Amino acid sequence: MSKKIPLEFFNRDTLKVAEDLIGKIIVRKYNDDFIKIRITEVEAYKELNDKASHSYKGKVTDRTKVMFGTYGKTYIYLIYGMYYCLNFVTEEKGKGCAILIRSGEIFEGLDTAAFLRYNKKYHELNKYQKKNISNGPGKLSIALNLKKDDNDKFLNSHDLYLEADDYSDFKIQRGKNNKEIAKKLYLSEGTVKNHITNIFNKLELRDRTQLEVYSLKNNIS
Repeated sequence: MSKKIPLEFFNRDTLKVAEDLIGKIIVRKYNDDFIKIRITEVEAYKELNDKASHSYKGKVTDRTKVMFGTYGKTYIYLIYGMYYCLNFVTEEKGKGCAILIRSGEIFEGLDTAAFLRYNKKYHELNKYQKKNISNGPGKLSIALNLKKDDNDKFLNSHDLYLEADDYSDFKIQRGKNNKEIAKKLYLSEGTVKNHITNIFNKLELRDRTQLEVYSLKNNIS
């Protein structure tokens, strides 16, 4: 049985929150339907000297002020002028910490998510579309119908919150020395079984010295 995650969950060290987010469930209410996505990949941005972070050098702008605000809120921004990215704000005010939700696996509300992504029912999707329905930040936000209006929203809202259940059939894989990126994700259960994603293959790290990446991994050796 799943239960709602309290906002205090996010008032901890960002790297610990990121690790604990793996396997948790994002619940999104869309009209009269609920979409549930199990989180499978995240990126944690913790330090103000991280050039890849929007809070680099503590610079507060109209866009980034959410990162420096109250923990347990959404930080949603637009990239390439067309894709929204979902982040969770962590730690106390002024820290500028957040966690990017990179990927997830939908296990409830598949028809609703499929309609939002492709304007089709889930059973009408081809294999490629099913594989790519929510395996990236922009794709996930479309599948959850997350837009600019959902920015700066508490993660215990009636239409967006997190849950935890007893799901534990995974191991956590993380980048070594803050630079080595986990390039493959293995899922042992869920709607897409034994699915491998390589979304990090084209990711340019440059100087992301503080970047931490976590992903779900099953017991395959």
